[in-house]
Amino acid sequence: MTDMAEFYGVQCLKELCDEFLAKKEKTVETIDELFDFARKYSLPKFRNSVRSFFWNHYEIMCKSDAFISFEKPFVAYLLAVDISLYKKEILFEGIYKWAEHRVLKDQAVEGDENFKFHKAVEAELSTFLPKFKISQMDFDFLKDFVAEKGFLLSAAKLSHLFLIHNSKNRWGATFKKTYELAEKQAMKKQEMCPKKNFILRDAVNAYLVDVMPNVKFSSMSLSSLHFAVEKGYFVSSAEITKAFLSCKDRKIYSRELSFKEAVELAEILALKKQEMFPEENFNLDDSVKAYLVDVLPNVEFSKMNFNFLKDFVGTSFVLPCL
Repeated sequence: MTDMAEFYGVQCLKELCDEFLAKKEKTVETIDELFDFARKYSLPKFRNSVRSFFWNHYEIMCKSDAFISFEKPFVAYLLAVDISLYKKEILFEGIYKWAEHRVLKDQAVEGDENFKFHKAVEAELSTFLPKFKISQMDFDFLKDFVAEKGFLLSAAKLSHLFLIHNSKNRWGATFKKTYELAEKQAMKKQEMCPKKNFILRDAVNAYLVDVMPNVKFSSMSLSSLHFAVEKGYFVSSAEITKAFLSCKDRKIYSRELSFKEAVELAEILALKKQEMFPEENFNLDDSVKAYLVDVLPNVEFSKMNFNFLKDFVGTSFVLPCL
């Protein structure tokens, strides 16, 4: 019927066909063929209905075997909308696998010895990458998929990501996620472009150069400070005290756990400082006491569990200070 309307130039019949086909049931496996048909006969309603079907089922579509075989003009048409309301992670993974499939198929045909896979995929994606806002993606997805595939964020973009995700002042959690992403990027870059004198900590710090000026260790919890210290960052006794008092004020930890974490954090700091800046007359007990100088007066030992006092406090170097 559509062929006849097109051949004889019967516009009203063509419009009826357009409306009828727009309401026609569609499937994941056939929408690319329907799009070609709609484009061939200039059927705008039918064409738009194909795109609507895709976005109504985009999670299934992006994970389907059919999606990776779509032609580029069709994918471009599908993505020519505002994607801000949809899950960027699912879309990006689907688009990446689509590009990967195209590149591998072309390489199998051409057999280029100088073929660089990542560059080829990046080139295939160049049209679509600007539509994806990195700041709207989940940290774990950025680390486990985006960075793993070789798409590395600059120091400036990591800083922007940190600030956006820290909008609710979740300093510890946001710092940890940002650090882990920077660490993954540093290792991936070394894998892709090996350097002889590679030092992971230096490479991570290079990625975090614009992040660190915005980090507030004083607003982190004790457990988050543990993570920071383990990664080589030093915190002050004042920052430990503030984290300890914050736990006490908000009653988010037990007295025992808060005190135990503060002591262990001070011990790690003291040992790391001695490792990096050795002192001949180093005394661990004295160093830990120095870090806890403002914590100890705020510890409510009288309200602690007896077994904890006996097993941890009673055998600790802190006991003589009580």
